[in-house]
Amino acid sequence: MANKALGVGVNSVLHWFETNAEHPYYSVWQSKNLLFQNSADDMDVALQKLNDNISAAEQNGYNEVMILKLHPKKEKNGYVTDKSEVIASFSFRPAELTNYVPVNQFQNSLPTNAILEKLNGIESRMAALETEEDDEIEQEEEKPKGVAGILDNLLQNEQIQMALAGIVTNFIGKMMPQNTNNIALAGIPVEQDEKILAALEILKQHDELLGDDLIKLSEMAVNNNAQFKFLLSMLRK
Repeated sequence: MANKALGVGVNSVLHWFETNAEHPYYSVWQSKNLLFQNSADDMDVALQKLNDNISAAEQNGYNEVMILKLHPKKEKNGYVTDKSEVIASFSFRPAELTNYVPVNQFQNSLPTNAILEKLNGIESRMAALETEEDDEIEQEEEKPKGVAGILDNLLQNEQIQMALAGIVTNFIGKMMPQNTNNIALAGIPVEQDEKILAALEILKQHDELLGDDLIKLSEMAVNNNAQFKFLLSMLRK
């Protein structure tokens, strides 16, 4: 049920809210993570806040399932928790799901069958060689048999090594991304590093506690990733 949505888009959310809300108090969640809430007493203010936030998420293609919960009264401290009383709820996606390829289908599309066929062929040839050399093996120091013996022979046969190297190189070539843009540490494009430095210089002029605020933001990315992604979708509006 976690992935089921009763509605999609800001219009479906606003329609449900206007139909069912008797009070302006609500909260919006993703799983067990609180994304935002409204404690204002004015219904128009509550509706506008809901519209702005969900519209921003929709425009940025944010399609994770959210839950809108209606509350009968405002909390004394002004903050909703998962223990707050709920009189109705509505699950929705801000944006439509995009087409995606299931992981198992993606895996099946890889050239694994061809690789396995070549490996099986190599194994068969090595098994034949092992059979033909049984008499000689009896006179030599005992070597690994079965699959272990096959692998041992593979490692010692230069032609087999070259064949395996070609297979592995071809496989890796197909798996590697084709984008040749320069990538910085942690997969961040180089131009993003330059933008980060420029942004920090600007932010330091307007936030005396910038370091503390950035630490809190990074902790949110780790401990409450859903809210972090939602905030990003709002910034990219």
